[in-house]
Amino acid sequence: MNFYIFFHVKYLFFLYLSLYAYNNNIYFKNKVNKLYYLLCWFLLKSYSKIEILYNKLKKNEKLKKKIIKNGTLYYNEDKNYDMILYEINNEDVVRFNNKKSDILDYEQSNIKLIGIEINILKNNILKYKYPLLLDKNYFIKDNILFDRKFINYCLKMILKKDIIKLEEKYEVLFFDNNIDFKKINEPEYIKINKDSFEVIKNDIKK
Repeated sequence: MNFYIFFHVKYLFFLYLSLYAYNNNIYFKNKVNKLYYLLCWFLLKSYSKIEILYNKLKKNEKLKKKIIKNGTLYYNEDKNYDMILYEINNEDVVRFNNKKSDILDYEQSNIKLIGIEINILKNNILKYKYPLLLDKNYFIKDNILFDRKFINYCLKMILKKDIIKLEEKYEVLFFDNNIDFKKINEPEYIKINKDSFEVIKNDIKK
């Protein structure tokens, strides 16, 4: 019991001396303040690093790789595949046409295309007309949409239809963010930008 009282008296005495030194000793006070700010700076930097790491882990937490060939989904990589779609957290879909790292940096686009329609033609005569509701998760900056590879994927995997035959051509009709009517014809396709899209005719080299 006496030891218990002695310990607390000693502790209180030490605390009193510390507070006295802090309030009356400028040098000691400056040292404590400097240590306090250094500790705050260290904690802030640590928090920022942890937050960045967490966001990276979260972004790649559920990464599903889809290997696409002739519109069909495969799970084993083939050097002759058409494209790879990375589905992240069952939401955003990022497209690559060559082998890439599994760590993906991607950015959602602000654009949205509506009223999409795929027309299949043979000898310039309309054979089939398919409305397509394309989820916003495909509108990722730098994604390539509406080339033959992507159209075949949409036909086979989304619409459950046959892919385009070699002798057939296609055209895509849609409305953009400004409700302006657009039409592209094979071999045209679009590249998604942050706040817009561009129509391209060249081969994909991404």
